[in-house]
Amino acid sequence: MIELKLYYDSETRQEGLDQAARYLSRLELEQGYLIIFETRVSIPWEKRIYREEIFVEGKKVILLGM
Repeated sequence: MIELKLYYDSETRQEGLDQAARYLSRLELEQGYLIIFETRVSIPWEKRIYREEIFVEGKKVILLGM
């Protein structure tokens, strides 16, 4: 499962994680991906690109920032 989001505000990350966990539960999967595309041009590329592994509601979400 791959969920894509555009960064709009500080709540985008948590909303995306929660949504990804719901999808994983519905699909009976243990792991999925959340990719957040940074829309703020003031953020340098060095800070836009990252990878984190987060557990939400017992589901592993691999968070990729771009």
